[in-house]
Amino acid sequence: MTRSPLTSTPLSNSQRRKGRSILPCLVGVVALTALGVGFGPDWLMSEGSLKTLIAVSLFAAPLCVVLALAKAHALTAKQTAFRLALLVWWYLLISDALFDRISDVQGTYQGQYSIDAYGEVVTWLAAFVVLVMISFTNADYLYELFSGSYKWASLYVLSGLLAVTYSPSPAYSGGWWFKLFVIGLTLRLCLNSMDSIENVRAFLWASLWGLVVSVALPLSRALADPLTMFEGVGGRLNADPVVLSVTSSCVLILALTLNATRKHFWLNVLMLASVLTMILSAGKTGILAGVISAAAFFMLQRRVASGLAMIAGVALVGILVTMTVTPVGNYFMHYSGGSTLTGRTDIWQMALPKIRQNPFLGHGYLASKFMWVSMTGPFAEVGHLHNGFLETLYNQGLVGLICLLGLHASILANLFVARKTSASVHSKLDFTVLNVLVVGSFCLYLDLLINGLFTVAFGGRPTAHFMMFFAVLAWSMALRAMAVRVSERTLVPTLRSKASPKPFADPTPIRPGSVSSPSLG
Repeated sequence: MTRSPLTSTPLSNSQRRKGRSILPCLVGVVALTALGVGFGPDWLMSEGSLKTLIAVSLFAAPLCVVLALAKAHALTAKQTAFRLALLVWWYLLISDALFDRISDVQGTYQGQYSIDAYGEVVTWLAAFVVLVMISFTNADYLYELFSGSYKWASLYVLSGLLAVTYSPSPAYSGGWWFKLFVIGLTLRLCLNSMDSIENVRAFLWASLWGLVVSVALPLSRALADPLTMFEGVGGRLNADPVVLSVTSSCVLILALTLNATRKHFWLNVLMLASVLTMILSAGKTGILAGVISAAAFFMLQRRVASGLAMIAGVALVGILVTMTVTPVGNYFMHYSGGSTLTGRTDIWQMALPKIRQNPFLGHGYLASKFMWVSMTGPFAEVGHLHNGFLETLYNQGLVGLICLLGLHASILANLFVARKTSASVHSKLDFTVLNVLVVGSFCLYLDLLINGLFTVAFGGRPTAHFMMFFAVLAWSMALRAMAVRVSERTLVPTLRSKASPKPFADPTPIRPGSVSSPSLG
């Protein structure tokens, strides 16, 4: 019986035994941590340390559950590694939201970091330790870091490492680069198992839940105190408007994609909640990018009416919110920064002369944070250049920019090949699950591209937005590989002669998930 190219191959019993060998190591790490807390110094029980321990427990608890389930179901080493990689990916997505690292630029420049900053580094180290343990039994992914389109991601990481060496604050830059390094390893490990529709969907689910937590935590903090709810920047919601609006737009696109592959009513509720969050946060770029990308999701599937309905629905929700929530309405009514794009054009004009000073190597990884260290006034706490391309050019020079452009080109090339190849399999272009995933991937890229022109959705610190930009690369690579395999398997029967079907014979029904119908439901 011919196996569908969109399903994975079971591995041997010896690999299953290797997958279970990681469990004792992780249990030992948890036990040592518990002993350290119980018999260690008093500072381990401070407020900041407790927050770190809680954050680590959010990783350790599901880690034990995943390992227990893997052992109970006798999963192979590759299957166990994939589930652990998804957990690590989810944890890295939420790590920023677990801590409040508010600090001034001058203090960061002088090496004065908050306890939360150290706590967040601990979460990255915990994720890295798990990756090291996985690599003992499943190290194949390490040999593919520079293969195919993923080489651009790896080269970008290396360009960041080079830029750390001449950064104004090597400790700050090195810390964030370490997270970028862990992200690169984790994503490559995930990609090694994204060889079927179901595994791609599993990766999208992990990403969706990570982004939902990243939105829910800062939103809950802002809504916790009604008196300070709208004391944020410019009278907006008391949370980072860029973080909320951009992340919510990503949630919207992922929810649309997953709901199109398999219907879930609660995903519609999640979409509505993401639209409400975008408007409440009053992040203008996030709202614009989210609406355009969501409408494109329907338009690219030739569902024009649904696309127009999406635009009308978001407009209706926006009108209702601005009319009923006074601070949000006041912000949009009195907004007067359109001529400078809320000061962005001034920031870009100030950055361009400094970029010309060192165009090839830049000023150091994340050096733009310290560009304003000697300034006073509204620009003293800017922190970045509000443009992903300029941010990369300032920090890593042309070396980093070339790698970033390679990432963009690879994503578009992969999606183009996947769309063209999957469409050529059928006489008529029907939107199977594979095609829906291609459209969803492009729309998430479009969302991040629009945001990246006015924020640092890519090119800056490796936050959830930049992680999702890297995720689109892996997503596009997986879809391209699956589309090519489906095309090759479908074209094989044409090389040998077949008996002509009877004129009035009943057509053989196509089973979902077969070579002729790669939708898997």
